[in-house]
Amino acid sequence: MTDEQRKSVALAQVYFPKWGIAEGHEQIGRLFGDVGGTLKSIKHDYANFNWIFSGGDTIVTEGTSYGEHQDWPWRAGVPEWGAGRWCDVFEIRAR
Repeated sequence: MTDEQRKSVALAQVYFPKWGIAEGHEQIGRLFGDVGGTLKSIKHDYANFNWIFSGGDTIVTEGTSYGEHQDWPWRAGVPEWGAGRWCDVFEIRAR
């Protein structure tokens, strides 16, 4: 697979702070349902994602997001130590 193909497919374990690790479609769906239920809105700054390729099956991406939680709005950098900065690691395996 090319790096661009790896970017478009993520077979993942998903970890979210205060939720834990989700594996497989069912658990990942539950995680995003639980977390998504607390959000009024969320936007990712796709144009500024930083993609790091290992030359193998691993891809790392980091970026920022902003939105509104049920209790307050949030944005990366406001405050500097606050929410909105994230990093994901994907392992892509061709079948």
